[in-house]
Amino acid sequence: MQLYLIESRHLRARSAIGCATQESVELPKKERLLRSATHDVRQIERTGAPWGLAVARLDRAGIAAARKHESEALRLLESVELDFRMLEMALYAAVARRRRGQLLGGDAGAALVAEADAWMAGQDIKNPARMADMLAPGRWA
Repeated sequence: MQLYLIESRHLRARSAIGCATQESVELPKKERLLRSATHDVRQIERTGAPWGLAVARLDRAGIAAARKHESEALRLLESVELDFRMLEMALYAAVARRRRGQLLGGDAGAALVAEADAWMAGQDIKNPARMADMLAPGRWA
C-alpha cells in the first residue's frame, strides 16, 4: 500500500504545483494549491521510505521555486539529485539536474541542462523537457 500512497500523493503534489504555476492563476488560488501540495508532501514523508523522501524533496523544490525561493529550491535539488543517484533512480536524478540548471541559469546552468538532456536522450526519451515537466512541473527559470 505504501507504493500507492507515495505515487498518488506525488501525482497530486505535482498536479497542484503545475496548476499553481500557470500564468492565469491568481495569488489566493496559487497559495491554496501550494498548501495542498505541501500537505501531500508531508503524507509522503510520513512513510519514511527513502525513495518517497526523495520524491517529496523534489516536490518541495517545486514548491520553493513556485514561491520564488530560488536558493532553497537549488539547495533541495542539489541534495535530492545525489539521493536519487544513490537510490539508483537515474531518471529522477537527471530531472533534478535539469531543473537545477534551469534555476541556476548562465553557462553553468546550460551545461547541467545539456548533461541531463543528453542522458535522457541516451535512454530514448524523445523530449527531455516534457519528461521533466511531467516529473517536476513548475516555474524553473
